[in-house]
Amino acid sequence: EDYDDQALLRILMRNVARRGKEVAFDTAKQVVRRDLAKARMRPNFGNAGAVDNCVSSAVVRAEARLEALPADERATQGELLLADFLVEKPHVRDPSLVFEGLIGCEAIRTRLAEYQAVCAAAKRAGRDPIDDLALVFCFQGSPGTGKTTVARRMGMLFEALGVLPSAEVVQVSASDFSTGFVGQTAARTRDIFDSARGAVLFIDEAYRLYDPLGRSYMQEAVDEIVNLLTEEQYRGKLVVIFAGYAGQMSRLLDEVNPGLKSRVSDVIDFPNFAPAAAATMAAQQLGEKRLQLPAGAESLEPWMRRLVAAPRWANGRDVETYVRRVAVECATRETAVVPDAALDAALATVLQMKGQPAEAEEAVASPASPFMTAGPAVQREPRFDIDIAKALLEAKMDGGDEDDPAAGADDDLAEALQEAIVGLGYDEDDAARDKLERLLAGFADGSAPFPDDLRSRVLRRTGASAGAVDEALRRQAGPVLTAVRSAIAYRKKRAAQLDELEEGDKEEAIDEEERIMERLRQRGPCPEGFSWFRQGNGWRCGGGRHFVYDDDPILRED
Repeated sequence: EDYDDQALLRILMRNVARRGKEVAFDTAKQVVRRDLAKARMRPNFGNAGAVDNCVSSAVVRAEARLEALPADERATQGELLLADFLVEKPHVRDPSLVFEGLIGCEAIRTRLAEYQAVCAAAKRAGRDPIDDLALVFCFQGSPGTGKTTVARRMGMLFEALGVLPSAEVVQVSASDFSTGFVGQTAARTRDIFDSARGAVLFIDEAYRLYDPLGRSYMQEAVDEIVNLLTEEQYRGKLVVIFAGYAGQMSRLLDEVNPGLKSRVSDVIDFPNFAPAAAATMAAQQLGEKRLQLPAGAESLEPWMRRLVAAPRWANGRDVETYVRRVAVECATRETAVVPDAALDAALATVLQMKGQPAEAEEAVASPASPFMTAGPAVQREPRFDIDIAKALLEAKMDGGDEDDPAAGADDDLAEALQEAIVGLGYDEDDAARDKLERLLAGFADGSAPFPDDLRSRVLRRTGASAGAVDEALRRQAGPVLTAVRSAIAYRKKRAAQLDELEEGDKEEAIDEEERIMERLRQRGPCPEGFSWFRQGNGWRCGGGRHFVYDDDPILRED
C-alpha cells in the first residue's frame, strides 16, 4: 500500500527539518496535494523516496533563488517556498497553449474547450472534475487527421486542469496486448494499464482488437480491457483512447464485447483535411524550417488541391512528406524563399510516390496549369498490393451488380480460376508467373486461345457449360493478366531493392524475409491457396484479400 496524504505530509516535514530548512505547514499541504498525491497515481511511486527527491529538488531551486544575495543574508533565508517545490509547465500556467497550432480540427478544439469549462465548473462547485468528465474516448478518422496529436494535447489539457498528474501518452497497438497464448493476454493487458496510470493510454489501430479469425487471445484482451475500465484501481486514474478508422472502429464497438461500447463515453470524429487546412499546415511547417512563402499560406492552396485529390490522401502525413520534399528542392536551389518551381517539383515527386496515374499527372504539367515541370509526366509504378486487389474486384464486378445471376456465376468462376492458377503451379515461382503472363497476353491480344489446362480445370470445378465458361473467361482475362503482371513487377522491384543494399544488410533482409515466409508457410497458404508477398507494414496474399501485419503474434513466435 502506498502512503496516504497524511503520512506523506509527516515524512515531508521531517525531511525538510533534517536538512536544516523550514517549510510552512500550508505550503507542505499544497506540495502533498498538488505534487505527491498526483505522482502516487503513476506506477512505481517511491513513497518516502519520492518525498526525498521532491525536497532535494526544492533545496536546489531555493539555493539558485538566493544565489544573488550576500552570504550572511542567505544564511538567514532557510524557508522553502511553494515555488521551490512546484515548477509549473507553460501549459499548466496557461491552458490556452494546449490549443495552439491545431489545424483543421475546429470541432475538436471546441470539444477540448468544453472539457476545460466542465473542470472549471466542477471546481467552483467543490466537486471532483473526474465525476463530470469522460475519460474513455473513441477517436475515428482517416490516416494523418491528427488523432495522435490530439491525444497528446488532451494529456496536456488534463494535466493543466489537475485531472492527471502527467501529460505523458503511453502509445500501444492492438498487438501489444497479445502474447499469442491463451491465458497470458489478461496479465499483459493489466501490465499495459498499470504503465499508463496517471497518464493517457492511446491504443492505435484499436480495430485490430476485433479478430475476424476468432483467435481467443484477442477476445481475452478485450474482455480484460472492459473489466479494467471499471476497476477502482484504474477508474478515473487514466484517460483511455481507442483510435482507428471510422468504419472499423464502429465494428469493434458493436461486435467484440457488448460492454465495451457502453464504457466509451465520447466518440470524436476526425474529418479529412480540406485544401485550405492542408495549406495552412504546410505553411506552418515551412516556417519552422525557416523557408519563406512570399505570398503566404493561401498561395499553397492550388498545390494542396492536387495533393488532396491524389490517391490515398493521408492528410497530415502527406503534408509532412510534401514539406520535406519542398525543403529538399529549396536546398538544391540554394534558396530560403520557396519558388513555384520547388513546389512543382516536390508535388511531382510526392504524386509519383503515391502512384498518381500518368494521365492525371499530365494535367499538372499542362501549359495552362501553374504546376509546370521540366521533366516528362511521371509514370505510375506497378503496385502489387493495390493492383491485385483492384483486379480481382473488377473481375467479380464485371458481370453486373450483386443481384444479377451472372454476377454470382462469375463469382464462382473467379474462385475456380484462382484455384486453377495455384493448383497448376502458376503461382509457384517467377518463371511460372512469367509463363502465365505470356499465355494470358497471347489470349488478350487474340494471338492464342485461353490456356487449355486452366480452362479444363475451371470446367471441372464449376460444372458449367463450355460456352458459359468461355464467355466468363473472356471477361476476366484482362483483370487476371493485370494481377499477374503486378506480382511480377513486385518481385523485380524487390530484387532491385535488395541489390542496392550492402552485402551484410542484404543477407539480413533476406534472412528476415525467409523467416517470415517460413512462418506464413507454417500457417499455410491463404484460404484461396495464393502465396504471400510483402506489402506496406505486413504481408498480403497473391489474391489480394488476406493480410498479416508484421507485428502479428503469428510472425513473432519463436
